[in-house]
Amino acid sequence: MCGGEGKRLRPFTYKIPKPFLTINNISSFDYIINNIKKNMVKNIYVSLKYKYDIARRIIKDKKNSKIKIFRERETSGTAGSLRNIIKKNISKNFFVINGDIFTKTNFSKMMNYHEKKKLDLTVGVTKYQLQCPYAIIKTKKGKKYFDEKPLLKIKINSGVYIVSKKFSINFFKKNNSKYVNMTDLITETKNFSTYNIGNKWIDIGQVNDFKKAYKKIIQW
Repeated sequence: MCGGEGKRLRPFTYKIPKPFLTINNISSFDYIINNIKKNMVKNIYVSLKYKYDIARRIIKDKKNSKIKIFRERETSGTAGSLRNIIKKNISKNFFVINGDIFTKTNFSKMMNYHEKKKLDLTVGVTKYQLQCPYAIIKTKKGKKYFDEKPLLKIKINSGVYIVSKKFSINFFKKNNSKYVNMTDLITETKNFSTYNIGNKWIDIGQVNDFKKAYKKIIQW
């Protein structure tokens, strides 16, 4: 999914769409493609909208015959383009990946988990640490105490999903909305699970994260 405007990453994205900005001489788009085993997929569909001509030219220069470009004519949400992509030549279970993340996800293992469980949808999650700027009131054995500005450890949505083609087709038969997010698909089914993709992950949605990525991906 590479069609967003990347507003939070301006001014970097005024000229080049976010997934194609380079960090240590590689873009998040290329990092994801390189991490997908060549024998694992037949086709890679890339959804484009913002600065379509520039993004299309960048992809065409890569001369990767597996990459198929899909153009979004109007803003349709993080999953709206699936309505038309699922009509293409895709397998019964397929990945949906945000184009603005660097990740070392083992896609083969994640797919094996999804297929073994026979799920409609699998959401890749990763651990994330968040510094709370406020004190939190906690209770222990009936006694209250303050935890000053704790470091919270939570699991977040990584932007890596596996979706069943059958489920997605049925979803769009029932849902006529032009604007659809991945969260809409998740809430539609009870047959879903999460999968821990590991800690080698970073989203470059904001300027600070973009800068952090320079140091992080070198260590991977």
